[in-house]
Amino acid sequence: MSSDLAGVRLLGRLLWGLSYQRRPDTLLVLDPGRMVADPDTGRPSPSVVLAVAAHTVLRPATARRLMRPGLWRSRPTGTVTWNTAGFPTAMADLHAWQDDRRAGLPLFTPRRRR
Repeated sequence: MSSDLAGVRLLGRLLWGLSYQRRPDTLLVLDPGRMVADPDTGRPSPSVVLAVAAHTVLRPATARRLMRPGLWRSRPTGTVTWNTAGFPTAMADLHAWQDDRRAGLPLFTPRRRR
């Protein structure tokens, strides 16, 4: 799977939200209609299914059904709210840490002995 910067940011936000998902059997599915074709072969991208292993059991039969052609051509029956409220702050912290590393600052501040 390849992507541009906007796609990588979207995937990061989706994975951030999925990491806090507590509902069992929740799957995050990226269907082929939402992705661009493979740049090398021109073939459509395959579906991508992501799940939290601690909360979801994805059996082989279910995985085969998810790969069925035409499955993703129907309209969804509902709407999901995806909450990623802490994501911007976490990204700002990560970028600050990366900037400190580039500036040669230590990874951590040693504790002082009392």
